[in-house]
Amino acid sequence: MGLGIALRDSKLKRRLFGQLFPSYLVIVLISLMISTWYATKELKHLHINQAESDLKARAVLIGNQMNGYFLSENFKAIDKLCKELGKKVSMRITILLPSGKVIGDSEENPALMNNHKKRPEIITALTGNTGNSIRYSHTLQKDMMYVAIPIIENNKIIGIGRTAIPLVYVDKVLKVIYFKIMIEGLIIALIATFLSFFMAKRISKPLEELEDGVERFTKGDLKYRLPVPNARETSSLAIAMNEMAAQLDNKLTQIKKLENIRQDFIANVSHELKTPITSIKGYAETLIDGAIHNKEDAQKFVNIILNHADRLNNIIEDLLSLSSLDQESEYEQLSVENSSIKDILTSAIQLCTVKAQSKNIELELSCSANIQALVNPSLMEQAVVNLVDNAIKYSSPASKVLIQGMQEGNEAVIKVIDFGCGIPEAHLPRIFERFYRVDKARSRKLGGTGLGLAIVKHISQIHKGHTTVYSTVGAGSVFSIYLPSNQITN
Repeated sequence: MGLGIALRDSKLKRRLFGQLFPSYLVIVLISLMISTWYATKELKHLHINQAESDLKARAVLIGNQMNGYFLSENFKAIDKLCKELGKKVSMRITILLPSGKVIGDSEENPALMNNHKKRPEIITALTGNTGNSIRYSHTLQKDMMYVAIPIIENNKIIGIGRTAIPLVYVDKVLKVIYFKIMIEGLIIALIATFLSFFMAKRISKPLEELEDGVERFTKGDLKYRLPVPNARETSSLAIAMNEMAAQLDNKLTQIKKLENIRQDFIANVSHELKTPITSIKGYAETLIDGAIHNKEDAQKFVNIILNHADRLNNIIEDLLSLSSLDQESEYEQLSVENSSIKDILTSAIQLCTVKAQSKNIELELSCSANIQALVNPSLMEQAVVNLVDNAIKYSSPASKVLIQGMQEGNEAVIKVIDFGCGIPEAHLPRIFERFYRVDKARSRKLGGTGLGLAIVKHISQIHKGHTTVYSTVGAGSVFSIYLPSNQITN
């Protein structure tokens, strides 16, 4: 029985290998043939263009030498010069009158030559342009490449200069190149044959190994990876199974991470809401117990209750903003328009002016008017307001906050710079997390909800941008919003 299975497996291997190896080889060889055909075609085109450019350059030089002879109508000297130059440059040179009559030729007696006015390159040259033609020469009885140019004097065509070479010169160069390409192609074909054979052999894998791996996956060992086989059937299947296991492992890790984040978030929200609620309840009970009859205490306690109510309202508004941003990001419902960055910064500064004036802080704007980006203006304004408000909170009285808009390469950048207390380096990686605070007591005292920077991060992300922060303790911080290049218009 074992022998029968082995024989069947052997037949299966031969059958699958017999399909894979020729298929790979045919694909590679066809690709190689197409590439070789295209390369030879382009090389021929390139050499012909180079030959035409060379003929044109020489025709211009020869035409310049003929001007004086045309003016004196010394046609014998023109013919003599053609023959002398033709021997030196190894090309045929022909000089004609505008009528098409040949007055000089490097290889033939002009008197015995037909009128050339109807030659294609001559027709083009008589229009004032450079004429090109590849055709059979009945005079020389061979294929020739011709380039003709007008010889002009005082804005008048006084003659035609034509240079030509046999195509056999170009063919000789191309034959050498084609031979090299053929040799290299054969070498590549041999390499491709070997690689095709090797790849076809690698695709098979014993089914027992795959079964063992699947068993481990079903038992929850998603860290295990099937070895990619050197045999035939199971290589792609093993890779797919490994990818599936990796994806499942990542998803489970993400689910656990999200669950931890959810639990932390619920704990943070509960704590943030419980603190003001506890205070409100305590002061309300104190008022009920009789403090309401003491006007001074009653006023003080009511103000405290109002402050905590404002704090609750701010937390709820920020949570709603984050929820809205998450939905817009998930469903890609963000409405954007081409907006002036300077206008957004100006509007944000106006909203923060009163708070800045209360601490005698100067808000200084620096932004070119031509910097624009495809954004949602109100959301981007909210992000800037959050950064400026944060900078004001942590800046000393009578200091300065810089708000800058600039273009760095293909990115629009918004920077908010303060010269306040700064942030310790250990806190920078988590500064944009929800409810994360460097100094919790001070943040609550200043009225922060712990969500402002998280909102900034979300707004930049739904614009396909990103945020950065650099800070030095005791010197200040620089918060930046970067917008991607495909959203910039200058």
